[in-house]
Amino acid sequence: MAAKYKKPPVFHTNDGTSYVRAADIFNSEAGQAQIKKALNSKLFKRLNEKKQKRQEESSLDE
Repeated sequence: MAAKYKKPPVFHTNDGTSYVRAADIFNSEAGQAQIKKALNSKLFKRLNEKKQKRQEESSLDE
């Protein structure tokens, strides 16, 4: 089971770049909240509406 923590650990490399593992983002509470927020954004709502319209139109064509 993944540890519960607010922010995932950040790893730093020798060349000065830093990164966070994707698994840590998905398993952290803060990461899950951020993903839910992104999925509820206006962009995703518009994309989902367009997708539903296309599915409805294709089902009417059959």
